[in-house]
Amino acid sequence: MQTDDMTLVREFAASQRAFAYYNSKRYDNALADFATFIQGKDSYVELEKYKNPMVVNAHFISGIIYQDQKKDFPKAIAEYTAVIQTTKQYKGAYIRRGACYEALGEIEKARQDFAIEPKGSSDFVETK
Repeated sequence: MQTDDMTLVREFAASQRAFAYYNSKRYDNALADFATFIQGKDSYVELEKYKNPMVVNAHFISGIIYQDQKKDFPKAIAEYTAVIQTTKQYKGAYIRRGACYEALGEIEKARQDFAIEPKGSSDFVETK
């Protein structure tokens, strides 16, 4: 295997382990692995370059953990925003980000997110 292939294999393994941690409710471990997986792909330019649904899903699941388990709404908002920057079609990211804004008392921002009906809206992650 070439170096790039090995990198992809390691990244895939890290993402799968993170999802396994999430499914077994080991949220801190999941967040750590998701952060490691996302690292280096965190900017919009990098996400666009990779067009990697696993990166988008890693951001979305991290947002869910921050929102539902940690009650860290600013971090959840940052994760959902990363999803939205990559795929504007994922309604779930807008709804969850709106709920975070609402929890923080930022009602106008929440209303804006709740009102968005993405073109070709989807309940699953699909990159542009």
